[in-house]
Amino acid sequence: MSRYREEQEDLLYNQAKKNIKRKKGFYAHFSVFLSVGIFFFTINMLTDPFDIWWPLPMVSWGVGLAIHYFAIFGLPFTGGILTKDWEEKEIEKEMNKLKYKYDVSDEEPDFPQEKLDLPIIEKRKNYKDTDFV
Repeated sequence: MSRYREEQEDLLYNQAKKNIKRKKGFYAHFSVFLSVGIFFFTINMLTDPFDIWWPLPMVSWGVGLAIHYFAIFGLPFTGGILTKDWEEKEIEKEMNKLKYKYDVSDEEPDFPQEKLDLPIIEKRKNYKDTDFV
């Protein structure tokens, strides 16, 4: 296998590992959300079943959980908008537009070495302080 192919495989492996870690983080967040929700429900029913308060903290936490879900998995039924892959594709599109707009090529330009021609400065070597005022 070529060195380039090995590097690509390593990059893909590392990206897949990061994605799995992010998904694990969401599942842990979700399981804590469910556990705390069950705990709040139990405490509410044992202390005062006629004053229902347990959904209040769960709704605000649920909004945060939904945002976490969308950050990991993207919006459902949108074809992957707002996912990491979508973001990378959009960045690549924008870079291509800017390269075309500003006429930037992928090759490094070959500029000739320029030498400044300053004959006036070379003629005067003995300066006086009054020359600069």
